[in-house]
Amino acid sequence: MSQHSRTDPGPTCLGVVKHPAIGIRIPELFLPGIIAAYKARNTAGGLMLSFGRETAPEKVIRAKPGAWEITRGHTGTSIKKYMTMGAKAATRAGVTVEIEADHLIIIGSATAAVQRIAGYHAESHISAEELRKSIEYNKLAVDEAAATGVVGCFTTDTSDLFWLRADDLSPAQVRRLFAERVKPAEAKKLLRRYGSTRTFKAPGGKTVGVTISRLQAMRLALKFQ
Repeated sequence: MSQHSRTDPGPTCLGVVKHPAIGIRIPELFLPGIIAAYKARNTAGGLMLSFGRETAPEKVIRAKPGAWEITRGHTGTSIKKYMTMGAKAATRAGVTVEIEADHLIIIGSATAAVQRIAGYHAESHISAEELRKSIEYNKLAVDEAAATGVVGCFTTDTSDLFWLRADDLSPAQVRRLFAERVKPAEAKKLLRRYGSTRTFKAPGGKTVGVTISRLQAMRLALKFQ
């Protein structure tokens, strides 16, 4: 992770500071204008690419055709390239940026990840082998990002593991399935922990309160189980 403070020029972690974030699919073309726009407006901003689609580790970008799904890193810009180019350009210009590793996605195939852009989300359950391969690929991507020393944050998408039908269950169905699928001791512990108002410290020190009803807690347990 970047070790700069939030006010230093160059890469940093902006945390909860609101800021624009822009993808730099082809850095040679888009990066100069983005950095110039941030500088002209005295604005800290993000530089990012989607790990599930737009960028990929260098070994994937350099691989022979057919070695990987064509949709992986389809911009031809590697993780190392966009992160290091973004960090150097921002430092030279005296602009504060957060280099984001965007959208590390756990999914059965990269093709399915691209289909999400068009709004197509097939309800399916990822197999154990698909899960293993997806996690291994994401580890490869995270390692390359971390090795740059400039990555400021990661965002993830594990929605392919969710049981989306839980959202449409009636209250009676939720209670019945919760009783069938969750062991009594685990259910008691879960409802005691989540089925009430909880407060916690958010990044930046602000206290946040979240209220979840017992029924909501049961539904979420089924969805994320």
